[in-house]
Amino acid sequence: PLFTDLGSSLIDPKACRRQAPAWLVSSLLSAFPESAYMTTKFGELPLHLAVESGAAPEVVNLIIVANWAAIVTPDQSGRVPTDILDRNELLQLDEQRIIHESLTRCYKAYTSMQKVAQEEQSAIKTRHKATFSAVSRRHQEELKKEQDNQEEIREEVRALESRIEDMKEVERAK
Repeated sequence: PLFTDLGSSLIDPKACRRQAPAWLVSSLLSAFPESAYMTTKFGELPLHLAVESGAAPEVVNLIIVANWAAIVTPDQSGRVPTDILDRNELLQLDEQRIIHESLTRCYKAYTSMQKVAQEEQSAIKTRHKATFSAVSRRHQEELKKEQDNQEEIREEVRALESRIEDMKEVERAK
């Protein structure tokens, strides 16, 4: 079977470990896109398995396209796919060197994009905080102004009530 239940995983690592052809991996990813995110009980993603088994560059690229974050996702041993390819015996093969170079470029691009995204997110948070502070300050000023206005009105009401009482006294005295 190509898919089997591996505890928390629906993916069968056999397709990646047995160097399945690109058309099959493409079909599997089309039918089950979530499988690119499933892990084995050792935390290995399909990209880890494909790289470790020496899958063709086309297969590796298909898996990267399906789950780009897998490039930087460590397995339970802490290995990312480039760590797996850093073994000398795999890098002796031209195809594996090509995959390694591709993964390295993707890894750098992904981490660079993540860094830019984090910086942008931080800048947005900073702007949001500054805007919130300005709005909050303005609200507090308007609130204080309104409270002062209400206090002035209360004073005027008290003064009018006092005048009415004085007028009532004068009326009673007459």
